[in-house]
Amino acid sequence: MKRPDKTITEYPEAAGTRLVELERARQELTSMMSHDMLNLLHEIVSFFDLVDRGLLTPQAPEFAEFMGMASQSSRELMLMINSVLDVYKLEDGRLALNRRPADLAELLAHSAEQVRPFAIQNGVSLAFDIPPDLPPLDVDGEVIVRVLSNLLLSAIKAIPAGGQVRVAATTQHGSPAMVQVSVYDTGESIAAEELERIFDRFYQTARRRRGTGLGLIFCKRAVELHGGHIWAESESGQGSTFHFTLPVAVEATSA
Repeated sequence: MKRPDKTITEYPEAAGTRLVELERARQELTSMMSHDMLNLLHEIVSFFDLVDRGLLTPQAPEFAEFMGMASQSSRELMLMINSVLDVYKLEDGRLALNRRPADLAELLAHSAEQVRPFAIQNGVSLAFDIPPDLPPLDVDGEVIVRVLSNLLLSAIKAIPAGGQVRVAATTQHGSPAMVQVSVYDTGESIAAEELERIFDRFYQTARRRRGTGLGLIFCKRAVELHGGHIWAESESGQGSTFHFTLPVAVEATSA
């Protein structure tokens, strides 16, 4: 009879190597986070410093542009910090879901409102294809808004000006019934080896312009906590798509 595979404890050298890799990745992530947060803070502080010194007034032609940059940096910094906090809450089991029937179109509208300034700043258009007869979801609406916002922002930051991010949804009839949400983008494709690790802790993809990747980790943990599944697909020259599933509200399935 074939002997079961050995556990990692039977290979202390392998366990040590893995721990070294995780520690190196953690240090790289911390460095990236510090660098990105400092850059965002620098953009915010620079704007207010110019205003405080009287070098930039509301009457100046470039005032709106600088204010928009500072506002975008503030939003991005807030999303980054919230992602860090939420990942640890999810992993520690401290994020309790407040589930109730929710309309996906309404959740998506809230998410789009949060990320639209980034889309405008980056010259990216947003499109939504949500069927009007889509059943309500059994989810924590605030958490799923965060999931959608993270996926939209990740796509916006990964594609050049003139690109598009499109969100679509379909119903999967089964037991349990689920809704599949797909976020398409026209950016660079993701390599096959990256697709396998894109939701791993501390992993940074090559195509992401700025960010720690914690947003994707949060998406994975949050979707799975709802009983759903999340994955990514990408083909050369065809952009990338992030899919995830969420459960349909019970009253919708029994109607």
